[in-house]
Amino acid sequence: MPKSLTQISWRWLLVGALVALVAVAVACGDDDDDDGDASPTVAETGAPTDGVVAPCEDGPGVTGLLDDLKIGVLVPFTGALATFGPEYENAARLAAKCINDAGGVNGGAVEIVTGDTATAAEQGVSEATRLVDVESVVGIVGAASSAVTLAVAESVTGPGQVLHISPASTSPALSAAADDDFLFRTPISDAAQ
Repeated sequence: MPKSLTQISWRWLLVGALVALVAVAVACGDDDDDDGDASPTVAETGAPTDGVVAPCEDGPGVTGLLDDLKIGVLVPFTGALATFGPEYENAARLAAKCINDAGGVNGGAVEIVTGDTATAAEQGVSEATRLVDVESVVGIVGAASSAVTLAVAESVTGPGQVLHISPASTSPALSAAADDDFLFRTPISDAAQ
């Protein structure tokens, strides 16, 4: 159960900011080099080799004033949409790194915990349940598939009153989900296209 309305508000703001950063990072990614320009190598840029870029800006770092925040990220590491999984994970980790490098949220670090949906609703529900019940995440970002997002919202995040934001799901069915108004999405619904 949430401790106070203030904690709920800043957590929602944090998760919303994290989702916005994930969406921007994924949208700005370049998945090919067909334009003829060679991308700089790690040796040329000095970028870390773990797939996450260097800090966004200098800051005090995390000061430990509040508890760390765990954000669950449901991604398809396997299944039909597996090619997108690592990109979503990297975007979430980049957003958390930027937040943490700037001092965190009220001194608490943001921690990303991932779950593999396998692009399947049953697996997504299982992973979301693990993220909420075992990992104690305060919110979930994902999934890449509308069917997985809908199943998670109606089975886990809605009933558990856990904030759930999807950066990719576009099905009109999400607008009528039985999610107790805890599901948000950043892309426009297919109904508008």
